[in-house]
Amino acid sequence: MENDLAAVNRMLNKLPNCVEVDLRGNKFYESTADEHLLRMLRTEQVRLVNIVLTPFASVDRRNFFEKLTENDLQRLIWIPEAWLERKKWKNMLYRADDKDKKFAISLETHRAYYLKQAAGEEEAPEKVKEK
Repeated sequence: MENDLAAVNRMLNKLPNCVEVDLRGNKFYESTADEHLLRMLRTEQVRLVNIVLTPFASVDRRNFFEKLTENDLQRLIWIPEAWLERKKWKNMLYRADDKDKKFAISLETHRAYYLKQAAGEEEAPEKVKEK
C-alpha cells in the first residue's frame, strides 16, 4: 500500500481530463499520505477528492484537517452524507485558524456535492433487469 497514493498522483498526470478523484472506502494510510493527498487537492485540474470512509477521514487525522486551506476544503469530500447535518464533524476543525469560515466552507461544499449526486441519480436512466 505504500505506493498507492503516489500511483494515483502519477495517473492524474496522464489523465488531464480527470476532475474528480474518488478514493471512498479505500484502506490507504501511508507515511506519505499527507503529501500525496495535498498534491491531489492542489492539482489544478482536480475539482474534488473524495476520501469518505477512509482511515484518512478520521478524528486521528485532526491535525492534518486543521492545517487545510479554504481552497483545500472546497475540493475535499470527507464527511459522509448521513453525518453532515449533525455537525459532529466540526471537531476535526475545532482548533483551525478561521474555524467558523472553514466550518461554513466544508458544509457548503458537502451540501452542494450531495445535492449534485442526488440530482445525477434522478437523471440517470432506469436500468432494466432481464428476467
